Amino acid sequence: MEYDDYLLLIRAAKIAIAMLDFVRSLFRMGAKRFTCTWDLVRFGANLRVTCRCGHVATIAGDEIDYMRSKRRWPKPLGYLRDKFRCSKCGRRPIAVDLTANDPTVKIGPSLADIMTANAAKDEP
Repeated sequence: MEYDDYLLLIRAAKIAIAMLDFVRSLFRMGAKRFTCTWDLVRFGANLRVTCRCGHVATIAGDEIDYMRSKRRWPKPLGYLRDKFRCSKCGRRPIAVDLTANDPTVKIGPSLADIMTANAAKDEP
């Protein structure tokens, strides 16, 4: 096998691990199906991101969907793991799970902030 083939296999393994983590998180949230970032907003769920250093952050689903649209990230939730970094140590997270807990970290404007800004633009 050539070097390019190994890189392709490594990339496929990373995607498979991310998708496996996502499938495991589905069983924790019940019968709802979460396939993309909009499902976080639709069902009112948040993401819990856990790092090796022990830092745990809960991010609001609407902020993640807004950030995804602005940065043109892929829509499936399985790809989000590679997009985050720990704010304490700078490493990639070891787990990204769905949660109903309140957000602890703000990464962008909330849905209420966006709606208020749009309403202010529409007024004459």
